[in-house]
Amino acid sequence: MNFPYTNAMGTAQLITTTTASDQVIVSYTVDSSALLTLIYIHIDGFLTTQPGNQNPINLGVVSFELPSGTKVISQTLFHPNHMGIMVPLIGFSHVASGVTVRVVVTPAITTSITWRANIGGFES
Repeated sequence: MNFPYTNAMGTAQLITTTTASDQVIVSYTVDSSALLTLIYIHIDGFLTTQPGNQNPINLGVVSFELPSGTKVISQTLFHPNHMGIMVPLIGFSHVASGVTVRVVVTPAITTSITWRANIGGFES
């Protein structure tokens, strides 16, 4: 059975060592002739080198932008007391053609942090 859509997914990893604002972890631009139905985003961050203690450390703020530059979800992540962010995005269906969605981070510290983000849905 053929379906009139294609999977639209992006996954990426970024290692930060500065507190510069809005560093892009992953982005996805909708094809010029399609609509994107966005199903989920997943964001995670952790210290690249694990410390010997378990004291909470503010890693920074991660944000989902729709469109690029407009934050619609933001969350502060702490090490080691977080589970990452998994958001089913039922309300974000039909992102217009040519629009870029992205996940950005503004780290709170200059210690090396590994960030991962996944965006998934389909274009039709």
